[in-house]
Amino acid sequence: MKSSLFRIEILVAAMLPVTALWVIGILSMRNLDSVLFLVVLALSSVLVFLAELAIFWFFQRTTRSQQQALTEVCRAYVAGDLSQRATPQGDETLLELTHTINTLLEHISSQMQTAARNQFAANEFQRTTQAVQKLIGEIKPVMEGDLRVHASATSGDIGLISDICNALIEELVDLAKWTRYSTGRVKTKTHTLLSNAVELAQTTETQMLRFSETTEAVEKLVAFVQRLSNTLQLNVEIVHEALTALKQHTGLRAVSADATVLRNEGSDLHLVAMLQRLQTDLQRQEQLLKSLLDSTQSHATLAESMISDLYAIARRSHDASTAILTTAQYIHSLSVLAQQWHNSVATFQLPEDALQESTQEEEEDSMTPEGPLRKQVSLLS
Repeated sequence: MKSSLFRIEILVAAMLPVTALWVIGILSMRNLDSVLFLVVLALSSVLVFLAELAIFWFFQRTTRSQQQALTEVCRAYVAGDLSQRATPQGDETLLELTHTINTLLEHISSQMQTAARNQFAANEFQRTTQAVQKLIGEIKPVMEGDLRVHASATSGDIGLISDICNALIEELVDLAKWTRYSTGRVKTKTHTLLSNAVELAQTTETQMLRFSETTEAVEKLVAFVQRLSNTLQLNVEIVHEALTALKQHTGLRAVSADATVLRNEGSDLHLVAMLQRLQTDLQRQEQLLKSLLDSTQSHATLAESMISDLYAIARRSHDASTAILTTAQYIHSLSVLAQQWHNSVATFQLPEDALQESTQEEEEDSMTPEGPLRKQVSLLS
């Protein structure tokens, strides 16, 4: 808008002398007055010159003020004031230049802010990397089994990680202590259980041998009782046959005694009495043999049931011995596992180990004659 106005002013300033000349020329032609023409021409030239000087001065002043404003903004920006921006004013060229400078300043500011943020991030990353490397160096001995170390306390996220690492180290120390204690207890108890299991297995084996011997003896006894029963059965049959024959002989003697004369009465009576006693003895012997046979058979049945019971006891003893051996294997596996756990934590160095080592060294130093002198020298130094 201002550029168009300036152009109109230039055009008007250029048209003024021409217009004046036209007017003066027309008037001069009418009046034939050349002096007036020259005076008017001179005044018009002076006025046009002064007007053009005023216009150029005003234009130059405006341009300088706008350039000075842009220069001040650039100087302030170079001095570090990134918030300064040029105010849009002037013609279209100056407006475009102002807009370009403002855009350039915004772009440079954003780049500088990005660079500052990147530099801050790089510094933070370097500081974090150094803190992490320091933390790794402090807790690296834990990987080698040294649980006496602690991470130094710092601020920020690394400090939180250090606290977590210290808590984990304390948990590992407690776990190592508990593992040592529990594995020692398990080893002691498993050793006792293994000893008891071996003794129980040996006792069971001895009992099985005794059961085997007892079973063999009972089997022999049953065989003997069975043979005795067979012998008694034969004796009963023999006695029964003898008794039957004796009864038949006694009946024949009674019939012959009724038919014959009593010439040999004394000898026959004696014979009859002997036969009757023999018959009575045979009957008693038969009854005794039968009772003995029944008793023998009952004892044989009892012995056979005892053999069955002994076999059942022997089977149970064998099952118990097998269970004892299986349990002993499990106990041995548990003992091996406990030993492996103990070996896995045996290489760990705990704070208590350092205290014990220092106590032992102090005791050894106190027992040696140079110990007190060494302490005095260390105190003096």
